[in-house]
Amino acid sequence: MLVKTYGAAVNGIDAILITIEVSVDQGILYCIVGLPDTAVKESYQRILSAVKHSGQDFPRRKVVVNMSPADVKKEGAAYVFP
Repeated sequence: MLVKTYGAAVNGIDAILITIEVSVDQGILYCIVGLPDTAVKESYQRILSAVKHSGQDFPRRKVVVNMSPADVKKEGAAYVFP
């Protein structure tokens, strides 16, 4: 299953379209891809807590979260533009 959501990141006075894609497949793995920094990679516990408190069970499958554009570095909750 693939789910996409769209948003925007501010770069000066411009807005850059961002896409978050989540794929759930068979397996047991959770990872975030797309140039995340350490704070983003450590978000697993926050995501797990948010899913739990929304009344859902975290899927016992392989979950891959892709944050695009992949060529833009991410720091914490922000995209860092050169």
